[in-house]
Amino acid sequence: MILQFNNELPFTKEEKLKIEKSIYSEMSISENIEEEVFAIEKVMERDTKIFVEKDYNSPQNIFFIELENGYKLFGRKILSIMNRTGRLTSLNCSRISKEMIIGILKEAIYDEPKIEIKYFPIFKGEKINIFKKIKRDRMTNIHFPYRFYDFYTRKERESPKNGWKVYENLPVYLARGEEHFRKYTINFLSKVSVLPNMVFYDPACSSGDFLEGIKKHYKTVTTIGCDLSMEMIDIARNKLDEVHCENAFYSSLKNESVDYLFLRFLNFRVVTYETAHKLYDILIEKVKPNGFVICFGHTPVLLEKEYMRRKNLKLLSCSGYEKENDSLFQYYVLKKISND
Repeated sequence: MILQFNNELPFTKEEKLKIEKSIYSEMSISENIEEEVFAIEKVMERDTKIFVEKDYNSPQNIFFIELENGYKLFGRKILSIMNRTGRLTSLNCSRISKEMIIGILKEAIYDEPKIEIKYFPIFKGEKINIFKKIKRDRMTNIHFPYRFYDFYTRKERESPKNGWKVYENLPVYLARGEEHFRKYTINFLSKVSVLPNMVFYDPACSSGDFLEGIKKHYKTVTTIGCDLSMEMIDIARNKLDEVHCENAFYSSLKNESVDYLFLRFLNFRVVTYETAHKLYDILIEKVKPNGFVICFGHTPVLLEKEYMRRKNLKLLSCSGYEKENDSLFQYYVLKKISND
């Protein structure tokens, strides 16, 4: 695996793709690799290695996974199966697989723009073993600690102020990237209470496919979608019960009027870190007592697990699991506790 990203200028798209293909080739785990027992003490006897990245490359691909004993797994996203099969053009997606685990974190140093991570390496057979354990626990937290900054402006990347323009195949790509989220959400809803006339709210609904998928299973609920882009709203209009072209900062919905709030946009490349936190504070007020806040997305969630918790919000889940691709993904579920 290429571990030293010491480039002084940003990579071109072609260079990025070449690098990601090389990393995927090195990190992929073939079927003939035998599972080995993962023992932290054994791993930490090994010589440490160093991973170097720049925050103008792909720092958002770096993640940590908390283990029960206080240790953290260090990993990095690799070329997405959606990209490898030609279903999406983006290099990475929301899924985390066993191949992406690299080692046990020893130390992480961030001296802008350089990120240096010291770790104890984990062997491929051990990755199979530890992934089996963490994928069964819905409180497994996948944390992406680093944000991308444009090399020239030193600013975070975010969506246009008037929302995304709808170009050819964009709605298709958006729907494909969230297939596993829709399936997982339907499964989640089957285990909780969904009553007639409950309100499902998506303050950045884009083409409306996500809420439409819920409506197909729960025909008596009310789906409300909002988006900055009038072009997106025009697409969503025939899929949802109610749509609004508006900024989520100034949501027209009343406080404590929503049963299920889906936050699919407090993510990298959609809003900035600061904006994500401000929007969260505003939007959770829309949820009724005993209602749910659910946060995920195609790119890394910008909120910390600790930040999402409030005195009246109980964290129920940090991750979801997709059996088809044997992968984990961020999927935060919080329930608003009634004061009664």
